[in-house]
Amino acid sequence: MIELYHGTRALYRETIFKEGLRPIPVEDNGVIDYLSSSFDILGDRLSFDWRASLVFYPDSIQCIDEIDFMAAAAKGAPTKSRNFRYGGVYLTSSIVRARSYADSLPESIRFGFRMHDLLSSHGLANHNERFSRVLALRDELSSSGPLVIRVDNYDPQKLLNELGTGVATVLAGQQKSFEYKGIIPPGDITEIS
Repeated sequence: MIELYHGTRALYRETIFKEGLRPIPVEDNGVIDYLSSSFDILGDRLSFDWRASLVFYPDSIQCIDEIDFMAAAAKGAPTKSRNFRYGGVYLTSSIVRARSYADSLPESIRFGFRMHDLLSSHGLANHNERFSRVLALRDELSSSGPLVIRVDNYDPQKLLNELGTGVATVLAGQQKSFEYKGIIPPGDITEIS
């Protein structure tokens, strides 16, 4: 077995080492609801159909590089060509990549702020309780610092490829990122940063 790592924020340390490495329920933090309601505002005010293909987005919306990811997150739909999903345990064979994930805010939080900027650029707002939760979570995560975990033991049959389809072939150097379908117990992980 190759060594695998997970990068996250230290805010989750206590839970991880008590309950194991498991998916974080992102729907509970309000970010996905915020993105979805923001897309609805764009649809109402700009006749923007965020459920349509990216090809049909207006130019003023296409300028946001991550708009297709944001729409996928809001819809709860995986993209077919990119490693972008929520709701799993994501591992990498690259400690550099794990540190990168640990050092940055989650994509969903960044998308929330990009959406806020997008709405503002059109004179629109979605300042509601959901955005307040996004702000609070960003502040909590920013103040907690990085956490990198080495996975000492795992079931290779529970590793999926980057697109979440099929069991991954885990060979050193061939694939860097994986989704793990299951919980990795606290006894099978070690904090390394």
